[in-house]
Order: sequence, then structure tokens, then C-alpha cells
Amino acid sequence: SVDLSQVWWHEATWQQLGAVPLWQDEKVLGATFYTDGSAWRSSGRAAAGVFLIVHTEDGMRHGGFMSAPCLGSATAPRAEATALVLAALWIHQLAASLPAVQPWFEIAFDCVHTANIAQGCQAAHCNSDVHIVLRSLIHWLEVVLPWPIYWTHIQSHQSHPSHQSQSCPRYTLCAPMPGL
Repeated sequence: SVDLSQVWWHEATWQQLGAVPLWQDEKVLGATFYTDGSAWRSSGRAAAGVFLIVHTEDGMRHGGFMSAPCLGSATAPRAEATALVLAALWIHQLAASLPAVQPWFEIAFDCVHTANIAQGCQAAHCNSDVHIVLRSLIHWLEVVLPWPIYWTHIQSHQSHPSHQSQSCPRYTLCAPMPGL
């Protein structure tokens, strides 16, 4: 089990998600992957975070969170793309583990440019090494999943509770280390 008392969240996030139970074995109707990436300019670090909310017949459930250092050079755009790559891989893993259920999947994002590239609506003019991988993963998922992936824009820095929920793992990776 996850001890959420050790998680750094904004007050709005605690109010909305603090009492949401962990997902156990309830039937999955769908899953929302909240993604974000950020760079700590002065440290040369960047990280991505994904927070999963599982939608069940009994309501919302915490599905977990994942974070990783940025793929390649530490920039905010690459961190955003890294978060979407993590979400795409997690969608595949979850879909493979629930073949009889066929839930819907949603990616909630704040970087419109990167999400447009992932969906094939916009070309990548820089960071193409990570964007080509991202677009390929999403295109592959679009072919193998029975339903389209839903894309939801959540404006950044607006204290949206679910969007802020992935800040803790990302912040831990991105923050400057003490004494450095």
C-alpha cells in the first residue's frame, strides 16, 4: 500500500484526492493519466511525472504515480514529452493486464504543443528524437486499443487537484540536491 501522508500535495489536491481509496480489484471502466514535466533551470535537471486515477463502478481510485528523469537534455519541452511517453507505456501495460475489460483511457496534459505532436496534429521542429518515439507509441496504441485515447487539456499553474497530484514525484527528481 502507498502511504499518502508522505506525499507533498497542494491543499486543493488533498481536498479532492486525499480520501480517494487505492485501487484494489474493482472493475475498471477507464483510466485518466495526468502528465506533467518540468525543468529546474539553474540545476540542469528535468523530470516527468504521471499520476493515475482509475475510474471504477465504485468511483475514483488512486492508481499510483510514476516519475522519471527527462529523456535526453534537461529541458521543459523534453520533460513534457517524457511524461507522455511514460503515460503511453503505462496505458499499454494496463490495457495488456485487462484484456477482457477494454477500459477507455484519457491523457490529461498541460502542454498543448507536445500533446498535438503526440496526436499527429502538429509537426515537431525540435526535439524530434523524443517526439518521433512519442508519436510512434501513441499511433501504435491508437491501432491496438479498441477505443480512441481521450485527450484533455488542463491549464497549468491553476491548482487543478489531479494535475497537481503528480508534482510530488516529479519535484523530488527535479529539485536541487542538498549541498550541491
